[in-house]
Amino acid sequence: MLLDILQFLIETLSRLFVLVLLLRFYLQVARAPFKHPLCQFVMAVTNFAVLPTRKLLPSIHGYDTATMVLARAVSLLAGVLVAAINSVPDIFALPRSGLHWCCARCWRCSASR
Repeated sequence: MLLDILQFLIETLSRLFVLVLLLRFYLQVARAPFKHPLCQFVMAVTNFAVLPTRKLLPSIHGYDTATMVLARAVSLLAGVLVAAINSVPDIFALPRSGLHWCCARCWRCSASR
């Protein structure tokens, strides 16, 4: 249950951030005016990650490769985190063998009736 919540949060936040990064790239390609409120919001949300990445990755043919590489890296990191969470055993789940809880689907309980 707790791991599902954590997985949901990681997937949702990473997808929203990747969406905003791709929106930043598309707005730059479309040459949208910087004074537009949507452009200002996108720049404010993504500047903390894109500006340091731009120092490492130059643009190619006028396209901002740092934004695209960062979007891919965030997506891959989220996938790795979700895979790591899925590999953790769920310690709060009911046991599947050994102790059995009486229910309509249990073959042991239905055979004794």
